[in-house]
This record gives sequence, C-alpha cells and structure tokens, in this order.
Amino acid sequence: MSKKFVTDVSEILASGKSWADLVQQYEGIVPRFEDGVAEFDDCWGKEGEGDSFADAIVPQVEQELQQILPTVRSLITNFLTVAEAFGAQAGEVQRPQLQALDDIAAQGAESETRR
Repeated sequence: MSKKFVTDVSEILASGKSWADLVQQYEGIVPRFEDGVAEFDDCWGKEGEGDSFADAIVPQVEQELQQILPTVRSLITNFLTVAEAFGAQAGEVQRPQLQALDDIAAQGAESETRR
C-alpha cells in the first residue's frame, strides 16, 4: 500500500496571508491601548500627595502596564513569525515540485534533440 503526500501550495500561502492580515489588524492594539490608558491618567489620584489610595494603587497600575505592553508586543511578533513560517513552508513544499517539472522539461528537450 503506497502512501501519498499531497498538498496545495496556494492553501498554505493563503493561510500565511490570513495570519499576516490578522497581525496587521492587531499591530495597532498597542497604541490604542496606550491611548485608552491615558484617558484614565490621574483618575487614581496623585501619588505622593497624601492620597493613600493613590499611593497604593498607582505603582500597581504602572507595574501592570509595564507587564502588559511587552507581552502584547511579543504576541504580535510571534504571530508574524507564524505567518512567515507559512511562506517558508510553501517554498519547501513547492521546491521539489518545481525541480521535478524542470527535470521533466530537460528530459523532454534532450529527447527532442536525439530524434
């Protein structure tokens, strides 16, 4: 029983484009998030001005913001890496097919010269 490997390179490329399109949509998430956060500046009170709530919460909010942004940037980078991998995968799948077609054409040309 023989096994076949069949794939559709155009599907692989389309999947990679879908990932890339998704990443482009989410690349703006960091500036939008930062703009949204800026709208809440000072709503916690002023740290260091005798406001015990602000003294307690502002450092925590700033720490969380400093953790969120690198995480989101990392996710975007990872999604881009996946999108690029689809393109590389398509090339690896297509390379043997193109080489076989080139070999067939070369054999055909060689056959024609022998006639």
